[in-house]
This record gives sequence, structure tokens and C-alpha cells, in this order.
Amino acid sequence: MNKKDKCGTDGEPFFWKRVLLLALVLLGIILFWNCLPQPLFETPYSTVILDHEGELLGASIAQDGQWRFPPDGDVSEKFVRAITSFEDRRFFRHPGVDPFAVVRALWLNYRSGRILSGASTISMQVIRLSRYGRPRTLYEKLIEAVLAIRLEISMSKADILAQFASHAPFGGNVVGIDAAAWRYFGRGPDRLSPGGVCPVITDALTTTWSRNGSALKVTTSPSWKSVPVPMMRTKVPPVLDPEGGST
Repeated sequence: MNKKDKCGTDGEPFFWKRVLLLALVLLGIILFWNCLPQPLFETPYSTVILDHEGELLGASIAQDGQWRFPPDGDVSEKFVRAITSFEDRRFFRHPGVDPFAVVRALWLNYRSGRILSGASTISMQVIRLSRYGRPRTLYEKLIEAVLAIRLEISMSKADILAQFASHAPFGGNVVGIDAAAWRYFGRGPDRLSPGGVCPVITDALTTTWSRNGSALKVTTSPSWKSVPVPMMRTKVPPVLDPEGGST
């Protein structure tokens, strides 16, 4: 009897430790599953008028002064190839965080003694764009990584690319590949040649994010000024001036 009581007494602390551990694991799963904001972006969009063939007839600037067209789930294959080649070659193979890119970034940063690479995937950049204004710290980077993994569970790769294409800055107050294509080339992104897509992508990726106190501001690379801006077709209204006025 004493032996049985002793076994029961000794086993109780272990039992409650297991219960506590299980509760913490379940809590972690619940927090992870509900950590992704819904909706992911709460930004205003431009009002866009298209004809029956998808040609742009008119557009008005968004309430925040940005030319940001509504998200389009149909991302051109040329854009997909360009952005993944420039920015995230293993995009279709990693779960939101690229461990090879992380190791490479740590090694490069260690050797140089300064930050040269952040190892951000396209999924992590989508999260960063949705959390615009947050300080760029290691803690924030870890949050982006966790949210990027959760994003990959909720969205397909095509949907993630569509979110990036719709919310990445493309110079001045032009946001998203659709607005950039119409503003700078007078046509939809699906009708851009590789020679048109690459300068747009390159400049979007050379857009720098600089610290301004606790907030972030977007400053564009001077290389954008080297990209030719052809004359808009007459059916494209003058409201596509990047300053928000008429041209």
C-alpha cells in the first residue's frame, strides 16, 4: 500500500508537467493559426474602369494618394519568371522561409561585418509590405518569417505572387505592376515585352527602405529615371500622372 501511494505521489508531478506541456503546444498552434491578419492588406485602391476587352478606360487615384490598382489574381508568366529570377529563385520550393538563403545571408553578413543580405523571400516581402511602418529589427524579421510560413499555408504560390505584384512599390506613388505598366508603358502588364518587364522589376527591387525614426519611408532608386516613358495612348486618361494631377 505504501509502495503504491509512493508511486502515485511520485508520478503526479510528471503527469502535470505533461499536461502543461501539451497545453502550451496547443496554445502555440492556436496562436500560430490565428496570427495572420484578415484581410492581409487594408490599403485603399484606385477606381479602375476597363472596357469589355480589358483595356483601361479611366482610373482615379486612391485615397492615400497612391496609384494602386485592385489586386488581380492573373499574374503574367513574364512577371513571374522575372521576379523569381531576380529575387527568390527557390520560391516554388520553400515553405515561406528559404533556409539556404538564411545561411548564405548570415555568412555574408558575418564576413563583411555589416548587413548585405536579409534573406527575405517573396512571401516575407509580402508580409513586410502589409506591415508597412514597422521598424526593421531582428525581432521584426522573425515575425515576418513566422507570418510568411503561415501565409504559405493560407495562400497558393500564385496568390502570394499576385499580392506582391499588387502591393510592391514601383517608383514615386505608383504601387503594383498593373499601375506601373499603364503609367510607364501605356499598356497592361500582360502585354509588356521582357525588355519592358525587366526594368520595372529591377527598379522595384532596388527600391530602398530607409529608417526614419520608428517608421519606414520608401525612396526610389535613381535608376528609374533611365527607363523611357513612352507617350500614353489617347484612350488612357491623363489622371495617370504619378503626382496625382493631370498631365
